[in-house]
Amino acid sequence: MDMDDQKLPTNLTPASEVKTSNPLKRGRGRPKGTVIKYEYKEEDKERVMLMTATGVPHTIQAKIIGCGVNTLRKYFMEELDTGKTKANAEVSKALFSKAMEGNVTAQIFWLKSQAGWVDTQRLEVKGVTTNKMNETELKQRLAHLATAAKMGTTLLDKPPIDAAN
Repeated sequence: MDMDDQKLPTNLTPASEVKTSNPLKRGRGRPKGTVIKYEYKEEDKERVMLMTATGVPHTIQAKIIGCGVNTLRKYFMEELDTGKTKANAEVSKALFSKAMEGNVTAQIFWLKSQAGWVDTQRLEVKGVTTNKMNETELKQRLAHLATAAKMGTTLLDKPPIDAAN
């Protein structure tokens, strides 16, 4: 069947004559009269800085301030970029002061986070004398104890698993 042989529907309305159900809607975009203009206030700078420092997402900040996210970024880009960094600097300053005043907890935390100190855990095997075990037996015994620790139980009454089998 050729294209010429097909019949086109006759009840089609041209796009220019189509009426929308919403009289405020003019085609694409926002309905007329719904745009709320944001008015910049100097006190909002401090609010945005504080909210950014405490980790409040931008979408929620925008709702609190009364604007959209793009408008928030437009007016408060510096506060959004530097708020968390400034807060971290203030906390670091306070922590450093406490550490220098002799607060041992602050000193330990500072050394772990800034100087690379780490806690080490030791596994102590009691009742086993290593001089009577060869290296393979020692490895089997340590594997047995590690398995017991992972399971949260003691498997000392059961023989260790033989790694050779």
